[in-house]
Amino acid sequence: MKKLAILLTIALLLVPLVSGLGITPTRKAFEFEPDKVLRGGFTILNSEAKNIEFSITTRGELGQYIMPSQTTLELKTGDASKEVSYEIKLPSSFETPGMHTGEIIVTSLPSKSTEEGAFIDNIVSVVTEVRLRVPYPGIYAEGRLDILDANVNETVKFILPISNFGSQDLSSVKGTILLSSPTDPNLAAVITDEKPIKAKTTEELQANWLASVEPGIYKADATIKYDQKTFTMAKDFAIGLLLVDLVSANVKDFKIGGIAKISLGIKNRWNSKISNVYGSLTVFDTKGSIISQTKSSSIELAGQGDGNLDVFWDTEGMPSGTYPANVSIHYADKKTERPIKLIIGTSGMYAQIDSATGQVISEKTGTLKASPISLILTVQVLFIIIGAGLLFFLWQKFKKQ
Repeated sequence: MKKLAILLTIALLLVPLVSGLGITPTRKAFEFEPDKVLRGGFTILNSEAKNIEFSITTRGELGQYIMPSQTTLELKTGDASKEVSYEIKLPSSFETPGMHTGEIIVTSLPSKSTEEGAFIDNIVSVVTEVRLRVPYPGIYAEGRLDILDANVNETVKFILPISNFGSQDLSSVKGTILLSSPTDPNLAAVITDEKPIKAKTTEELQANWLASVEPGIYKADATIKYDQKTFTMAKDFAIGLLLVDLVSANVKDFKIGGIAKISLGIKNRWNSKISNVYGSLTVFDTKGSIISQTKSSSIELAGQGDGNLDVFWDTEGMPSGTYPANVSIHYADKKTERPIKLIIGTSGMYAQIDSATGQVISEKTGTLKASPISLILTVQVLFIIIGAGLLFFLWQKFKKQ
């Protein structure tokens, strides 16, 4: 039986168990108060239908100040969760202002040994972070720049949450936002509203801008002034949709029954450079069956730039008539599709673009992406299958001995 126990132990080591351990919240923030005792709590979540014991420890800068209500915990079969409280016993001061952090770690303990041998479980830990903000002496503020993207000729909204992390109230806080593009460094300037902000509180400043510009990427540089001090923030934002459009299709030097060279004129509607742009042409017969597919070489388009892509169609054996076709312009994980007609006449061929606007489609459309959880479960199932196969092989070998 000892050999069997060893074999089972090896197999179990190869089979990772699905962890059902979780913790909420994963982070909690507090404001510093000298010599105060702050109180918090968290919940341990367990989806495994078995008894599990845990140790509860602390670490990090605040670890010495965090006192959990218990250092061990047992979840019994049927216990979906348990709450744990803790205290933070603060000193009279910290040497440095700003954010200080610590962690509470909940770790599962190995299962107890049995007379038949040791059965080993995975050791799993979850962490909840404790944050303590120590105010700056005097006046001090920080902020964030949020921008709601918009389409061309729509209003862009700028939202600036400003937090007063100083020990004094701020009498006046106001922002100026300078806007620029790749072609215009001085595009526009917008001013936010103005507000006072009390110590240890946050207020939102806002500004609006009508985007009467071309589609593309733009930059916002914000300067926040508060009581004779300033700080800056910057962020890129998008106007409209990334688009490379088909604007023309021309056939040059065509002879009946020869290879047609079709030059596709394209336009970058975006204000920034786009690399690796190429086109493809699919030609159909009158019944909708594909009779030809070709692809062009790749080019680079400047912002708002024009370009040409050459595709080819071998018309040997093709009678005169109208052939429906589809042009796809591929760029930046997107493609613009445009139906065209290729008309072969007695004197040559010409192309006719059917619609005035291209249809933009993501190249990733229809691609299934596995979530991290499903990927983990898939890998774990594979390990279980491999472990079971190895166990069967070892068991057969053990019987022969």
